[in-house]
Amino acid sequence: SIRVRVETEILSYEETPAPTEVKNDGTHTLPEGAPLDLVPSTPACTVRTWRVYSDKFEREIYREQVGADSTYEQVVGIRIIP
Repeated sequence: SIRVRVETEILSYEETPAPTEVKNDGTHTLPEGAPLDLVPSTPACTVRTWRVYSDKFEREIYREQVGADSTYEQVVGIRIIP
């Protein structure tokens, strides 16, 4: 029997940006006075996705690229500080 799986290959990866720090206006409850990451920062990256066909012993038979490479923009997070 043929098995199919999807693999994602990271082609490029940038450093995660520092979050924007915002002073707590009392709206948020911070854990014991520690900062709270309201929105996490994520790096920009470009990925390639493959559909991989293998036999019942997981030996690869064939691989094909699924669509075009995808680029994800970075997200600068928001950190609430005391």
